[in-house]
Amino acid sequence: LACSTRAAFCCAAKIKEEGSTVPPLLGIASVKGGFYLHGGTRTRATDGSVIDLPKKEGILSIADIKRTALRVDGNDSASLWDLGGGVLGLEIHTKMNACDVGVIEAVELAVKLTKQEFGAIVVGNDHSRAFSAGADLSYFVDMMERKNWTDLEKFVIRGQRAFMQLKYAEAPVVAAAFGLTLGGGCELMMHCDVTLSHSELNAGFPELNVGIVPGWGGCTQLILRTGGDAASIERAFKSVVSTRISSSAAEAVELGVLRATDPIIMNRDRLLAQAVQQARSLIELPYHAPASKSITLGGAKARNSLLAAVQPLRQSGALSDNDWAIVSELATIFSGGESAEEVTLSEIDLSVLERTAFMRLASRPATLERMKHMLATGKPLRN
Repeated sequence: LACSTRAAFCCAAKIKEEGSTVPPLLGIASVKGGFYLHGGTRTRATDGSVIDLPKKEGILSIADIKRTALRVDGNDSASLWDLGGGVLGLEIHTKMNACDVGVIEAVELAVKLTKQEFGAIVVGNDHSRAFSAGADLSYFVDMMERKNWTDLEKFVIRGQRAFMQLKYAEAPVVAAAFGLTLGGGCELMMHCDVTLSHSELNAGFPELNVGIVPGWGGCTQLILRTGGDAASIERAFKSVVSTRISSSAAEAVELGVLRATDPIIMNRDRLLAQAVQQARSLIELPYHAPASKSITLGGAKARNSLLAAVQPLRQSGALSDNDWAIVSELATIFSGGESAEEVTLSEIDLSVLERTAFMRLASRPATLERMKHMLATGKPLRN
């Protein structure tokens, strides 16, 4: 039978409609939270009481943690939990786990706590569909409608810095990624030392659909992972232009949003437990934060080459004039900016290029139209 309150209620209503008697347990479940509670760790007995289900070895959920641990810190958007063994858990719990100001604040808190009390961070949650479906567009729309460019840029800067702090934290950071891992959520994942992902991972950057570019380090991390190879840079550029989202973890490796070394987990129920186990094993090793990187990009010649590679899409009508404005900004980022010659850039330099492109696009009326349409319909506007 159904496990949710709504499903149980619908079943009970259908039985009543057919003139039959609703079973007592179904009647209780339809008004008191379904049959299975607390992430499936508890159920209802035939008398309606709640009982614990036997805990399977190797399976862990945030719901399990909540039953035995106090919240270390957090806010309305995200919580920090003591997962035991020196591991701090970062749980996002906004709608579709979108990254808003509260989530960025929680990332900052998590990094701070690793300096004081914890030896590792695990980013994960119990949501049925989304690790994180991206940034909170409603905040962007609010800032853009009020033309509050100062606060909008501050938000972009704060997100960039928080994710950079996560990448260069004094302790290892492990992501337990699954399902929708889009835009800002994908950027969050890519700044972790290790990602354990469920095999069904839908990760990538759909930002072009809402009129912007990845602004919290997504372009930067993709570029750095290419190692400066022109063919790899073109592939990464095209993946962002096409808004391609992986249909699996294996495809996410092809897109560059997962590393070939990142473990893929077949059983979703075991994902968080294995991520925690991975974090604990990293605590036992001498840990050194990754060294900051610089990369040489091709300048104007490379930019022209990138634009030429997607010109057929424009000629076929697959890219509108507005799309082309976004694609042009992406080409500028992936080629190293406005330089006429080859240029060597640091991670900070690349993040400035991202932010500059983001703010230029945010000021365009067409971008606001796209974001509002996406919020209203869930579908991209091809204006």
